[in-house]
Amino acid sequence: MRIQANSQEQLQAQGKTILGLAKGDFFITAALVAVIVSSALSVSFVSQKNRHLFPQLELLRKDSAELHSRWTRLLLERSTLGSNVRIENVARNKLQLKPARPQDTVIIK
Repeated sequence: MRIQANSQEQLQAQGKTILGLAKGDFFITAALVAVIVSSALSVSFVSQKNRHLFPQLELLRKDSAELHSRWTRLLLERSTLGSNVRIENVARNKLQLKPARPQDTVIIK
């Protein structure tokens, strides 16, 4: 213990200490403190950003669910409107169309 005290006193006498630490130890400590402070600030920033973006995420998820539901209804409507039975009913009733008779059919070769 006395040897350390002597070496510390010798460093102080030579001007190689800062705040009681050897210059190399001081710079390492200062660098670690800077890293810890910047890490704490970045955690705080990310937490705040997360609090801000989470409601937007939930809103987008709700919109996505509504769009998916609407897409499903449109697919069902498309399959209903495009069915052969419906097309035939519209052709007969609204457009007054009738199936072609064999004598009205011309085959081109």
